[in-house]
Amino acid sequence: KVSEPIEDFGLCGDYTNTESPEITDIETDNAQMQNDINCLTGNPEIGDYCYGGIVFYVDETGEHGLVAAMEDLEGTYEWGCHGTSLLGADGQTIGTGYQNTLDIVAGCSETLFAASAALAYESDGYSDWYLPSIDELVEMFNNIGNGGLEVNIAEFSYEDYWSSSERNNTRAWGVHFYNGTIYNDNKYDSSDQVRPIRAFGNWTMGCMDELACNYNSEANMANGSCTYAEEGYNCDGNIQTSLSFDGVFDAVQINNSNSIDVNHSISIGFTMKPNTWNTGDENCIVSKKSSDNSNGFVVYNDANTTPRIRLRLKGSLTEFPGGIDLTSNSPVDIDEWQSWFFVYDTTTSIAKIYKNGILDTTYYSINNVGDMSNASDLYFGL
Repeated sequence: KVSEPIEDFGLCGDYTNTESPEITDIETDNAQMQNDINCLTGNPEIGDYCYGGIVFYVDETGEHGLVAAMEDLEGTYEWGCHGTSLLGADGQTIGTGYQNTLDIVAGCSETLFAASAALAYESDGYSDWYLPSIDELVEMFNNIGNGGLEVNIAEFSYEDYWSSSERNNTRAWGVHFYNGTIYNDNKYDSSDQVRPIRAFGNWTMGCMDELACNYNSEANMANGSCTYAEEGYNCDGNIQTSLSFDGVFDAVQINNSNSIDVNHSISIGFTMKPNTWNTGDENCIVSKKSSDNSNGFVVYNDANTTPRIRLRLKGSLTEFPGGIDLTSNSPVDIDEWQSWFFVYDTTTSIAKIYKNGILDTTYYSINNVGDMSNASDLYFGL
């Protein structure tokens, strides 16, 4: 038993050296093994080398992601299509780069440009590469470029890189990879780099544009399937317009609307915020009637003490003798936004008035409204 302190004790040599090549090799092997496990099990992480490239994006489910090619394409490229506003190629979010690339290639007459070069790229057995959208390109900079925790593990050049997102007919978006700022440049600028990307996992293909008639909220990869309403109509084929009244001649004519026929049912909806309601006049809000007033309908402000809305089908009183006259139960609200909706169903002979989505009035046994095929175009406004 040692009861006294030992002085001047020391070990021969340095046994705390962590620079041993053997230790370094084990750490490298372990990292590569974890990388391989992530890829094989379908659970890749940012920075893993999987699916032909470097993983730079994985969604919240862990089931879908994007990889960047291991290297830039050789040389630099124009964006292409200078002076041309493409149909499509305007997607900016993650998941839109592939469709952008197809739109560019379909719309450009040049033979070699950024998108076509990315689409033609093949590496590690994969041939489905494309030019990233602007948000996908930013994600690359932030995760595997200079903005990442492990600075520039994908070995990007400190140069400008093209995205597939068009700004207008002469310019497109890109990213400065020395500081991550977004820029827009002339499409004919041929000094920008290209780094192709590809997707992995079971993405849900579909329309990602919320303005489209067939928008799919579950889609996370655009596929060019979006369809849009004809100008002046909504997705259901109903006439649609927007007005800003100036008090001079507050009306708009909906051309080619003379085929609207009450005999085949009709619905009229509008939103308004009246600052006055002159009950002494019967100003028209919506109208469609024949020149002799024998057929048609009008929606107008009721000339009573309490401001209300009135609907006449084939007229009534002096406007349309012998027609139907419907008046809202609820008053019109001054200086407040409100929506009104009128529905007439020929199969049931029932007409209804809604205010702000709530049923206001119901009229039964409305018959003999009349043919409106010879009536004038539809007017909105006073």
